[in-house]
Amino acid sequence: MIMKLKMYFILLAMGLFSFGLQSCDDDDDDAAAADQIETAFIGKFGKVDHRWDNHGAYKVASFTENKTEKEAWFDANGVWLMTETDLPYDQLPQPVQNAFDKLIKSKYQGWTRDDVDMLERKDRETVYVIEIKKGMEEFDLYFDKNGNLLKEVADKENDSEDYLENTAIPGEIVKVLGEKYNGYTLLEVDVDAKKPGIMEFDILFKNKPLEVVFKKDDKGHYQWESTSQDILFSELPKEVKDAAKQEETKHVGFELDEDDAEKVETPKGIYYVVELENDATKEEIEVKIKADGTVIQ
Repeated sequence: MIMKLKMYFILLAMGLFSFGLQSCDDDDDDAAAADQIETAFIGKFGKVDHRWDNHGAYKVASFTENKTEKEAWFDANGVWLMTETDLPYDQLPQPVQNAFDKLIKSKYQGWTRDDVDMLERKDRETVYVIEIKKGMEEFDLYFDKNGNLLKEVADKENDSEDYLENTAIPGEIVKVLGEKYNGYTLLEVDVDAKKPGIMEFDILFKNKPLEVVFKKDDKGHYQWESTSQDILFSELPKEVKDAAKQEETKHVGFELDEDDAEKVETPKGIYYVVELENDATKEEIEVKIKADGTVIQ
């Protein structure tokens, strides 16, 4: 009995010793990873006072720079992914302020402005996000530096992690974008669960914002589907303007928006999109028109 107890305690001690060694190894690995991330932070931002927090798989450093609050996001390997900066509204680029002021007086009349963020992200162009509120509703409006509205999305509690937008881009899409829009800069990538097989890209090309859409074919390859661009109604071909005004006469109570339009390029050709609006019911009708004035049914 005594021999069995001795053997039991020997085995127990060996197990605890082995566990201790493993724990030490894990601690060493964690310390090395922390040092790697800390070094990456200092390399990018210098030796400023900061505090680390964990957000899921990400390490986030909170700090103040030039009297503004910032959060720097890193992955577990110390790769910088994003810096989110809280901005006073008057520090936004003037084109962004102008675009927002126009929106808040028209489409979002009655809404109030809340938080303003500047997002600098790995492999992405800088964008600006303005949060607006009306009652229980909240929306985030994304702008590029030129004041182009990129997207409008319902505000969520975990905005910062959503801001990361680190969607992997298939090589075949990268190739097509590079060939069609050499020298472009990437603003946003949008993958909507409600649109399976569709990837949408907001890019800047020759200082113009474009939305480029790719669709997965039956063989699993992404094919270029369309490229759309916001234009002025005054820039439309005469045939398109005439057709748009003719469509207006067919819809009682609707008025043609003679300010804005959209140009869409597809593998089959180019068409234009205009809107008919009903102020009383707030309804909108999109009309697609080919360059020769033919309305697409």
